[in-house]
Amino acid sequence: AHPELEGIEFYPDQAEKTLVLTSDAVQNVLTFTYSSFRHADIKIHFVDVTGSRIAGDDLQRLKVGRTFTLNRTPVEGWELYKAVEGSTADGAAAGSEYKITDQIAGSGLEFTLVYRKKAVITALSASRQYDGTALKLPEGQVRAEGLLDGHSLASVGFDYANADAGDGRLESGIATVTPKDAVIEGAPATDYYSIRYISGTLEVTKINVT
Repeated sequence: AHPELEGIEFYPDQAEKTLVLTSDAVQNVLTFTYSSFRHADIKIHFVDVTGSRIAGDDLQRLKVGRTFTLNRTPVEGWELYKAVEGSTADGAAAGSEYKITDQIAGSGLEFTLVYRKKAVITALSASRQYDGTALKLPEGQVRAEGLLDGHSLASVGFDYANADAGDGRLESGIATVTPKDAVIEGAPATDYYSIRYISGTLEVTKINVT
């Protein structure tokens, strides 16, 4: 009935009370009065690297004497970048545990967890029998997953391992291609995404001649 009191701990005015029963039901009432312990309000914000909220705030209340542990809460689709004190993404680095003192009870605690959007960029694999020409990445080259609406892959570079024709494979064998240095168009910051790159292969198989 009183959501503003949720999370606050209370103590009674007395641990025990004694009542002599009478024939008057109105008099047969025991009333315990509760007061709240002195406590600190704790707020935790979840934002992206630009400071925009990506999840609802976490609100907690702890009484003086308790220890607050700042958990680095996972958010689906996002990777924690940093945890800072205060209400903005540029605050001082946050610690892990805070003792709730009278001073903290007066001011409260506030934290901001900053996240980067997870994305996966995969190089597309291809294979064929040897035909005298170099096998290169197929059209489309990569698959990008996890980008937000309105964002797109503008450019991407590649590292080649075991390639024998520049950016491809000519002779029979397998070359490994790993994407790198992706540029996301529409992203509000260059470090907005945490990108995981997955390699692909270019495989040229031998021709069996009888």
